[in-house]
Amino acid sequence: MGRVSQALVSRALLIGVVAIVAAAVPLGALAQGPFADPAFAATWARTDAPVSAGQVSRTYYWGPCTSTPGGVTETLYGAPGDARQVQYFDKSRMELNDPRGDRASPWFVTNGLLANELITGRMQVGYNDFQSRTPSEQAVAGDPGDLLAPSYRAFGRVLSAPPAAANAAITETIDHDGNRGNNPSLSRYAVTATELVPATNHRLASVFRDFLASTGSVEEGGRLVVAPLSATPFFVTGLPTSEAYWARAAIGGVTRDVLVQVFERRVLTYVPTNNPAFRVEMANIGLHYRAWRYGASLDYFGALVGNRWSYGNSRSTYSLTYEVIALDTAFKPGETLLKVRVSSPSIALEYWQERDGQLLIHGRAEPGGATTRYEPPYVAYRYCIDVGQTWETTTTRTAGPGSRPQAVTYRFAVEGAETIEASPGTPFPTYRIRRWDTDTVDGSARETILWVSPYVGLVRLQTTGLTITLRGMSLH
Repeated sequence: MGRVSQALVSRALLIGVVAIVAAAVPLGALAQGPFADPAFAATWARTDAPVSAGQVSRTYYWGPCTSTPGGVTETLYGAPGDARQVQYFDKSRMELNDPRGDRASPWFVTNGLLANELITGRMQVGYNDFQSRTPSEQAVAGDPGDLLAPSYRAFGRVLSAPPAAANAAITETIDHDGNRGNNPSLSRYAVTATELVPATNHRLASVFRDFLASTGSVEEGGRLVVAPLSATPFFVTGLPTSEAYWARAAIGGVTRDVLVQVFERRVLTYVPTNNPAFRVEMANIGLHYRAWRYGASLDYFGALVGNRWSYGNSRSTYSLTYEVIALDTAFKPGETLLKVRVSSPSIALEYWQERDGQLLIHGRAEPGGATTRYEPPYVAYRYCIDVGQTWETTTTRTAGPGSRPQAVTYRFAVEGAETIEASPGTPFPTYRIRRWDTDTVDGSARETILWVSPYVGLVRLQTTGLTITLRGMSLH
């Protein structure tokens, strides 16, 4: 990684001398996979298992769950077999470059130089090989689609900017396109420029310096101990490649001041109005990178207006498309639903809703205008699912005026993780989910197998006499 700030190294060593044993980490906290390698599981568990288990309150270092169950293999010319095993999380990508290496080394698992790639458009496919792409227009912070916060492309304009003066209050600003300004009133947040990192000629913002050198409860050897959160300085983030800038960003629908600094591997944000434990956070760069590289969605379920999926059967001319076309408040007054157009002889529209970490199905409309409603809506998918999980919804189906309400049950079981080859030629890491339901004319049970990829959606469906597979998608 090159040279690092000597002051930060010294501070991290001092605060890491003593580790205090506190309590065992519940085994249930590790049910966030499946992981591609035990080393990935251990790396995740060190900082994020205590967060997942509710034992500590702080930002995730990686994320609550993987977005690529079982991991994926990516080309890396020069590595053994010219490939490496990787696994994506919302906040980064874990990498296993050499499975024959020393598993005791803190560098056996690395996380990618994702920020560098998103900013420059140079996607690494080998130790010394890169593919040129357009830099990402995704905002580095804020809600999906936010046009206030600076984009990764915008940060490409400021990487060579000179460092701030030592101990100066940070008041410089940046907008979505990389235009810089200055707002002296931002000195009220008392954030200053600290150590200079000579290798990149940038200074750390004081709040980020303190965060990177902080201690906290981590999982080591199956026990909860107090130790430096970063095992070595800059292990997770890489070196700073920009100065820290203030920006405006929509966060949870509210426009706020946010301090942003880009590092080689991560982006750190500071929102002074947040709860103190969450003022400094890791941005969702793993999510942004996977969307940039693979065309995945920024939503776990793909439940965003404008997203479109097309499916087909290689043995016939059967085809099916789903497209989220609008927000709807008429189908169920008092609720805002997603209106989904379906190219099916029996279904014209479906009505979805993302709520409480679940994708709910409220009903559908037939081509002739008749409607079917579910009360309560049934749970189609859940956020952060894992192999072995099950869920069930019993609901009342009303199939239009004059029809008799009927109780129906939907039951789901996540049976495994599989990689599915589907158009456009990309391997999709998926969960295989078996669904049983009694939503039939005579109330008899039927069985369907679904292969679902996080941030992509349904990849394959198999039911009696029919298998359809994803043939194309347009997601954001």
